[in-house]
Amino acid sequence: MNKVILIIITMSFYSMTFAADVNKFKLLMDTDKVEIIWEKYLDESLEALEFYSITEQLELKTISISDQLRIHTIKKNILNIKSIKRVSVQNTIKYEEALKIASEWKYIGSMTGAIAPRNLYLISKAKKYLKSLLIFRNKTKEEIQDLFLKTPDFAHYNGGEYKDTLKMFLFCRHNRKYSCLFMLKDIFDNPVRNSDGSLWSMPALAHSRRELPYNITNGYTPSGIHRIDSVMPEANRQLSFGKFRRVMLDWIPKAESDTNMSHFLPKSAQNKKWWQEASVARDVGRKWLRIHGTGNKNTDRTSTFYPHYATAGCISTREMNYDGVIYKDQRLLLDQMMSSMQLAPVFASEPLIKGILYVIEIDDMQSKVLKEDLETLGLN
Repeated sequence: MNKVILIIITMSFYSMTFAADVNKFKLLMDTDKVEIIWEKYLDESLEALEFYSITEQLELKTISISDQLRIHTIKKNILNIKSIKRVSVQNTIKYEEALKIASEWKYIGSMTGAIAPRNLYLISKAKKYLKSLLIFRNKTKEEIQDLFLKTPDFAHYNGGEYKDTLKMFLFCRHNRKYSCLFMLKDIFDNPVRNSDGSLWSMPALAHSRRELPYNITNGYTPSGIHRIDSVMPEANRQLSFGKFRRVMLDWIPKAESDTNMSHFLPKSAQNKKWWQEASVARDVGRKWLRIHGTGNKNTDRTSTFYPHYATAGCISTREMNYDGVIYKDQRLLLDQMMSSMQLAPVFASEPLIKGILYVIEIDDMQSKVLKEDLETLGLN
């Protein structure tokens, strides 16, 4: 039997379906395969057979230092291989690699061996930068209004690829244990409104089930700018993602000094730091963020985000039956996005969904975001 086929057959059901979610597993890059392993390790669901099945396909000597550190960390902590050697960080690394090592230091730091002075400097610099992003301040009324009402038209980015597309906004608290609120602008740059003239909105959750930060795999959805690029081909893995197709989110590609971001931000936001979370998450290699429903039910009525269900880093919409109410928010969201693009709200139109999503933390109040909160900030 072909070795690749044998490996895939011996993998757990989760990994096989996850592989299908990102195309055929055998075609994935090594960095993606390591990301799958690491995601499961942080989710405390990695099995030894699965680990060996995947690592058999890796060229361990050619993967990045950070990924080698991940593999060694798993071998030591999950497989109890106590004699494993530490990873030397002597070869010159780039800043993005230092940023990834700094982000995951609490997990992989103990597996680092000798570190060259230049690399140590870069890792220290990255740690300092990450620490600076932890400083939170409430957003002003003017900042929120500028972001929502004075968003650029994206005409000069990538040949106008996102001009005349959706503009979505997810307004959150700094404490992601509380639900956020979606608002939307259509392809004509008009705020989407309900039949009574009020702004359309929908609650959603951007909280990490493992309560991890934005710059770590499975962490909360990073604040900042995300591209909305169609939907997944099918509504598979319904226990995890619900009955409806999930919306695909991608990063804004890296450019010199993040100049790409100037195409998406009003001038008042360009020198701020809140949106840099997404840039960091991109640079450390976070992948596969989505907006989706769920087939899992929140049975903890005391949780601050009930009846939402926390994810491994994605934005989740309400689904399931709670207190006699049947939620199908992902279906409503997809339909609203299509209608706002002047598309018929039907299955065949879903792949045409496209736009830009802004995730922004407005303040540090300990409560879910309500429409009244945004009205106070001038969005009405």
